[in-house]
Amino acid sequence: MMFRFPASPFPAIRSPVAPGLGRWLLPCLLAVMSLMHPAYVRAASGKIDTAAFNAYYAAQSKALHGHLGKVVEAYADYSRRGAIGPMKDVLAARGTLAACWELFLNAGDMVYVYDRLDPACEKSVKDVGALMRTGLSVVSGKIEKELQWLDVTVKNLDGQPIAGELAVAATDFRQTAAALRRFSADFAKPVAPVATPAARPGGRPGGLPAVSGPSPPAGPSVPAVGMGGKP
Repeated sequence: MMFRFPASPFPAIRSPVAPGLGRWLLPCLLAVMSLMHPAYVRAASGKIDTAAFNAYYAAQSKALHGHLGKVVEAYADYSRRGAIGPMKDVLAARGTLAACWELFLNAGDMVYVYDRLDPACEKSVKDVGALMRTGLSVVSGKIEKELQWLDVTVKNLDGQPIAGELAVAATDFRQTAAALRRFSADFAKPVAPVATPAARPGGRPGGLPAVSGPSPPAGPSVPAVGMGGKP
C-alpha cells in the first residue's frame, strides 16, 4: 500500500511517519516567524517598541529644519544689505542651530540602529539598549548646552525681525531635548512579556504544533527589519 504525504505542512509535521520532513519544516517556520518580528520574541528579549519615538522624530524634524532654513535666509538678507552687526549674530545663531540639528540627527541614527537589532538576540538588545539610555541623554544635554549660546545671540538681535524666529527655534529645540531625555528613560524600563503566548503542557508556546521525534533546535537568528533613521 502506497503512503501519500498530506497536502498541509502542519499535518506533515505531526505525522510520525515523516519525522525528517517535520524537522525541516519547523525550523523554516520559525525562521519566517522571526522575520515577522513576533510580539512574544520582542517581549522575551526586552526590546522596546520605538514607534512613538519614530513618529515624534518625523514630525519634529520638519519643524526644526524649518527654523534652520529661515535663519539661513535671514543671513543672506543681512549680507545683501551689508548689515555687518546683525549678520555676525545671525551667522552665530546659524552655527548653533546647525549643531543642534546634527545632534538631533545623531539621536535618530541611534534609534535607527536599535530598530534593526534581531529581537531574538537578547544580549545585543540589552547592551545596545544600555547605550541608548546613555546616548540619548548625552544628546539631550549637549543640545541644551548649545542653546545657552543661542540665548546670548537672541539678546544681541533684540528688535531685529529674525529675533522672534530664533526665540521660537530655541523653544522647540529645548522641548526636543526634554523629549529625548524622556525617551532615553524608556530604555531603562523592563518590557513585561504581556504578549507571550501561554505555554501548553510540555513547554510548547501556544500556537505551535506538536512535533514527533527529537526536539527541534532553537529558532535561527534572522536579522529583523524595523523602522527609523533620518527623515
